[in-house]
Amino acid sequence: MPQPTSSNPNNTAGRASQAVSNLSYPLNELLSKRTVLRFVEYERPTAFVAATNTTTAIINLPMPIQIPETIQIKGGNTSLDFGVARALRIYNAGSGMSIADLTKTMANSFTDGEMPKSVARAVALNPLNFSDDRRTHGQVFGGVIKNPHTTAFFDGVQLRSYALTWKMSARSQNESDRINEILQTIRERILPEERYEGYALDFPDLVYVDFEGESKEYLPKYYKSFISDLTINTSSGDGMVFYKSGAPVTVEISCTFMETNIMTRNVLRGNSNG
Repeated sequence: MPQPTSSNPNNTAGRASQAVSNLSYPLNELLSKRTVLRFVEYERPTAFVAATNTTTAIINLPMPIQIPETIQIKGGNTSLDFGVARALRIYNAGSGMSIADLTKTMANSFTDGEMPKSVARAVALNPLNFSDDRRTHGQVFGGVIKNPHTTAFFDGVQLRSYALTWKMSARSQNESDRINEILQTIRERILPEERYEGYALDFPDLVYVDFEGESKEYLPKYYKSFISDLTINTSSGDGMVFYKSGAPVTVEISCTFMETNIMTRNVLRGNSNG
C-alpha cells in the first residue's frame, strides 16, 4: 500500500526513508585520483543561514576525460565625459571666442556655406546651444569629436556551466551491473519528483563535484550545481559490445553542470555560506 506523502512542500516525497547510496567504479579498486559526486537535497541558503546539505547519494568515479574551468565577468561600457564646465573651458581656450561670438560666426558660416576649421572644431566640441545636426556638421568640417572617455565597468559574475565526461569499460558482469546502478542513481537524483497528484514538481537534487587525490590543489573548484544535461552513450569505437546478459561493456556518460551561485573569492577560499 503506498505511503501517504507529506503536505509540507519543503519535504520531498519518499526521500526521508531512502538510504544514502554510496557507489564506486571500478569495483574493488581504490583510485589514487577520483571524482566524487555528492548529491544533496535542494535547499537554498540565506544570507545568514547555510544550507544543511542533506546527502542523498555519493558516487565515486575515475577522473573525467577533461576538466574545464571558465570564469566570466559581466560588464558594460559607459562614457565618462568631462562635464560641461571643463568642456567649455577647453573649447574656449582653443577657439578664443565667447559663446555669443561663436554662435554668430557659426550662423554666418552656415549661411555663407563656408565654415572655418577653427569654428567647425569649436562647434563640434561645444556641449551647449547647438543641435545634433549642427554639431555633426562641425565634426565633419573640423575633423574632430569630443573624446567620450569610454570605459568598462563591472556588473557582476556570470553563472557558470561546465561539462564532464567519463568513459567506463566493465571488466566483468558485476562491474557492468555497478555501472548500470550508478547510471540509474544519477537519473533519479537529477529528475524532479511529482507532488500533489502531479500538480507540482519538487526541485531535483543538487550535486557537489570534488576531485580527490594528490592533484586536487591543481584542479578547479566547482560550486554545487544542477545537472542540466545527461547524455549516456553505450557505443564504443569498436561498435556495440554486450555481455551475454545484454549489459553493454562500454558506457560513456556526459554531464553538463549549472552552478547555483556565482563563483567568488569566498568560494575559492572555502568560507562561503553555501
